[in-house]
Amino acid sequence: SWAYLPNILSAKFEAPVDLSAKPQNEHFTFCSVAHLQHKKGFDILLPAFAEALKTRPGLKLKIGGTGPEEAGLRQLAANLNLGDSVAFLGGLKNEEVLRLMYESDAFVLASRIETFGVVFIEALAQGLPVLATRCGGPESIVTPANGLLVPTDDIAALAAALIELYENHERYNSAHLRKQCLDEFGEHSIIAQLTEQYRIAAAHS
Repeated sequence: SWAYLPNILSAKFEAPVDLSAKPQNEHFTFCSVAHLQHKKGFDILLPAFAEALKTRPGLKLKIGGTGPEEAGLRQLAANLNLGDSVAFLGGLKNEEVLRLMYESDAFVLASRIETFGVVFIEALAQGLPVLATRCGGPESIVTPANGLLVPTDDIAALAAALIELYENHERYNSAHLRKQCLDEFGEHSIIAQLTEQYRIAAAHS
């Protein structure tokens, strides 16, 4: 028999943070952080975001990361006239990712496949609701209490979810999102689960 244990949240993202001091953005801001490659689905996210902007023109999207598709994605954003609404931030260090998440209102990633999705728990630990795809890993993280799930490669569904998350963002309490995340994925929780599994294994040896 086997038991599933999730990935552990890194110490930097579990470190104390004053969510009450989060900046109030003039425009609701989504952030996304990942390697800019096909499996991360940025070629789906950008047109979905363009669709959302048609009815919610004040939305913003900040993208952190580099990769083989960066030039093509920048061109796609230009072709979609997203220059004033989408910012490519390049490669980010952990401290810069923390700052980006702290200064954003929600996190989104349209991956085609994820075995887990550490970046989702990093965002939750910074008090952000998350929007993800049903691509394997996120289904074990994202719930109606902390965000939304949509099918992969579905521009219309993702656009609708971007709008839904924006329109209902007040239902997500940042401090509660962070607490739930730490309770499930924090060091204390994961070590306790691992210790229990060792205890069970030892008892049956």
